[in-house]
Amino acid sequence: MDYVFIAHRGWSGVAPENTRAAFERALEGNEADVIECDIQMTKDGKLVVIHDFSVDRTSDGTGAVYDYTYEELLRFDFGSWFAPEYTGQRIMLFSELLALVNGKKRLMVELKTVEGHYDDILDKLFEELQGYPTETLMLESFNHNLIHELKQRNPSLYTGIIYYGSPTRLVEQLKYQNCNFVSIQFCNINKEIVDKLNAAGISIIVWTMNHPWQYDVIRFAGKGLYIASDYPDIGRKELC
Repeated sequence: MDYVFIAHRGWSGVAPENTRAAFERALEGNEADVIECDIQMTKDGKLVVIHDFSVDRTSDGTGAVYDYTYEELLRFDFGSWFAPEYTGQRIMLFSELLALVNGKKRLMVELKTVEGHYDDILDKLFEELQGYPTETLMLESFNHNLIHELKQRNPSLYTGIIYYGSPTRLVEQLKYQNCNFVSIQFCNINKEIVDKLNAAGISIIVWTMNHPWQYDVIRFAGKGLYIASDYPDIGRKELC
């Protein structure tokens, strides 16, 4: 398999992350094979597309996502922090993103969790996915127990877990979670890990590859990697 290029939080190098503008850009052309997003829940139980647990960094608002209703979040501007031309970008419902992508490209969804909140995020997820071409989905989380439950509820879904640092007994953990892939920071990839994962038939996602020099670090792994980047065009230039 050739390399697979993932537009991280949409094409977030050229448009504000996790906004309609970034996702529309990622849908254009052939640079990105997969579009990645993050989902959380609002105070009134809506799934929304945002990475951080607070709105501070990527909007003109302050506070935790889960402390706001969806209608309250719509008051905030999620684009002007990035560039003036994106003023007026609003937080997206996950259902809006599903309607936008609609199976045209693969969609990778990171499920965010925080203690004491989002307990029913899987119930909400399955509600939203009714009728969606789930064979085009990739679902992942830092919360390994959540992914284990997700896979138990629907074994056909393509799932993975995310790691910081250098994991131990990685293959064993992935097999226990019945996962198809793992996401690892590029600086923690080495030949031993790659060889073990390849032998186990587990796909590898490397993140976040935003600079040409990073590709020299992972070039030893050869083809077959999933490359997550804010600039998916850089990876194509470096590896293809």
